[in-house]
Amino acid sequence: MMVNMRGMVLLLIIANNAAFAVSGPSYKVYAAPSYSSGNYGSATETVTMTSIPVGVKFKNGAFSVKAATSYLMVKTSGTSSTTTTSGPMLGKKSGGGGGTSNAVSGLGDTWLDARMRIVEGAGPLPEVIPYGKLKLATASTGLGSGYNDYEGGVALEWTLKDKFYPFFDAGIRNVADAAGVRKAISIMDVGVSYALSGKVLLTGMFARDQTVRVTTADPLDVIFSWSYSYEPGNSVQAYLDKGLSTGSPDVAIGVGFERRF
Repeated sequence: MMVNMRGMVLLLIIANNAAFAVSGPSYKVYAAPSYSSGNYGSATETVTMTSIPVGVKFKNGAFSVKAATSYLMVKTSGTSSTTTTSGPMLGKKSGGGGGTSNAVSGLGDTWLDARMRIVEGAGPLPEVIPYGKLKLATASTGLGSGYNDYEGGVALEWTLKDKFYPFFDAGIRNVADAAGVRKAISIMDVGVSYALSGKVLLTGMFARDQTVRVTTADPLDVIFSWSYSYEPGNSVQAYLDKGLSTGSPDVAIGVGFERRF
């Protein structure tokens, strides 16, 4: 099971979308609180998570950089501990003698993300945007592996008839489990946004992350969102995430907020 930050990923994709683009250098703050629940293939456990990611972004022309962290509240009902795909423990026994409820809350890891558009899109040709990410191990005990992770990849973004905005991201992430054993995993998401109007954007997205643990299914999710730009550079969002494998939550819901300064 992995900490669900799909809402943050989707909010950032939408924030970069040409339909909501603004000219000139800009600073933005954003948040994407969410709630998820699932048994992750277990017959005896259910994991519920409330995540409140927050971040800041600077964009100037073809270059952007952002930083995000989160506050997490995780509860596991069952008799054994729950682990993430990258190794950390989620939850501590709340009662003695092998009780039936595990709960932990605190700060999550911090992600830094830098991107540079190197090819301008035109017609059927996409924009090409290489990116690099660094995960800093800032999570509270029980909510992270305690090790930094690294990711590199490329994003492709299209603008078709000023209505359709397909996108595709793929990368490789070097992750460590709780024992410090490192592994390279693949990361991918693909989707399309449709500009219903100058202010409303509908998005559908499929996402897959390779799992670290051979006994755990790859997280697979399909996500749908509605976004409303109430003024240039500022928007709100609501989304639904349906897990398609035991490596994902059964369902997650969330909202997103973005404010330009």
